[in-house]
Amino acid sequence: MMRTRAIVYSLLAVVAVMASVVATSELVGDETINALTVESAMAQQSTELTDRQNLAIEQERGERRLNFPPGQYLYYSNYQINNITEGFVDNLPPFNMGTDNAVTRAIIPSFGGWVNQEITPHFTDPSLAFRYITLMLNAGYDATAPYHETAVGVYSRIQNLPVEDRTIEGMNIASFHAAYQLLMKFDPDRKPQWDKLLTKYGLDPTNTDGLNLSCFQATPHVITDPVAIGNHAGNCVWEGRVNDGFNQSGEKTNGYPFMDTTGYVPVNPANGPLVDPSRWQPQIIRMGEGEYVGQQFVTPQWANTQPYQPLSYFDPRDYRSPNPAMSNHMNVVDYKAQADEVLNAVANLDDRKKIIAEYFDNKARGTLFFPAVKAVNFNGTAVNLNGPPINTMEFWQLDFLLHIAEFDAGIAAWQEKARHDAVRPITAIQYLYGDQPVQTYDDKNPDTPRMVPASQWESYVTTGNHPEYPSATTCFCAGEAQVWRNLLT
Repeated sequence: MMRTRAIVYSLLAVVAVMASVVATSELVGDETINALTVESAMAQQSTELTDRQNLAIEQERGERRLNFPPGQYLYYSNYQINNITEGFVDNLPPFNMGTDNAVTRAIIPSFGGWVNQEITPHFTDPSLAFRYITLMLNAGYDATAPYHETAVGVYSRIQNLPVEDRTIEGMNIASFHAAYQLLMKFDPDRKPQWDKLLTKYGLDPTNTDGLNLSCFQATPHVITDPVAIGNHAGNCVWEGRVNDGFNQSGEKTNGYPFMDTTGYVPVNPANGPLVDPSRWQPQIIRMGEGEYVGQQFVTPQWANTQPYQPLSYFDPRDYRSPNPAMSNHMNVVDYKAQADEVLNAVANLDDRKKIIAEYFDNKARGTLFFPAVKAVNFNGTAVNLNGPPINTMEFWQLDFLLHIAEFDAGIAAWQEKARHDAVRPITAIQYLYGDQPVQTYDDKNPDTPRMVPASQWESYVTTGNHPEYPSATTCFCAGEAQVWRNLLT
């Protein structure tokens, strides 16, 4: 008999989150966090029912204006958006609503391209990427939960459908409409693209069935229309997470999305003297001719975001990572050895090592949209790795499971990044060697060592816009790996 995946997945996610945090941390008692004032997870967020409802209503009426589209680095004109739409949507492959997988065939290619283009090029900002993608997966999970025998939505309450109504076509239609509701919240300026994502497959983006239903009632709604199911699910996920502490819509910063709400200030200013060589210093980034900006710690408030897991299962405040002793400049020998290890690695880069570095620097390849998910096929209680790709419902369930683990683990990782505020290698190298010549890679003459002043040394891939330690990628990968271990054994 098939297991009740909604329950099994939740338990697996709890185990995975704990394992992923332990991979980069240790459990401690009541030690206080002094590098950053981090309020308790529930105190920081305004998660009362009325607050969430009122905020959602304000946004629907246009009473809360955002100062810029969420996440956008650049502003695109309507002409540019139309061209983008043609590129992302018109080139999508043919799709059979009754047999194909809407997620892998249409939704991810269009949505993922937008994330890569406007939110985080190459997916190098994990907090922003995980935020958008986890919510999208949540919407897909909620939209298809009624098509499962026992699954229950996270933020929507819809009665499970009878067997005869649990069709692949229904799952796909619900998925498209759930995705559309979130995409319109994420970036309403891309409406032509999001509309066309539906109309290309015969769906109507103006159909608002299900949007008038309450997301906060305990009694499940009885809905059979897949359009209404999808609209309701997508809308409820937004209402359920919009005020969870991540500040996605700028609800705590006067409409500036994702702005810091913790009051974090770097000890070492980006355009100033190095005050403490053990601490993170934001880098100066060239934005264009004559335009330079200093990095900011991206979304330190992730540390204060409400976890998906109940605090009785997983409280991020229970987890602390060991102090990064080798990043303490007073520990001269180890501090220099750590910096020299990075120097040597960059100086000895070859084409193979560069490809590996670039591959793993793109978080989407390893922790966001991974090929293994597409290959897995559930067969009763077993997992058939040699079978056909999983259907839409199972894809949402599995991918959302993995992201629950990674998203919640990221809360603890960001908490610890702020607490330790650890130095990046580029700062340590420049501090240790000043204007002394150091060896680095040379793309034009790879067989000839190239020397540069240490003050001009740069890493091969972009230095992250957050403190160095603990490694968020290690934490994500550990959580993902633990999910697979529990699922496949």
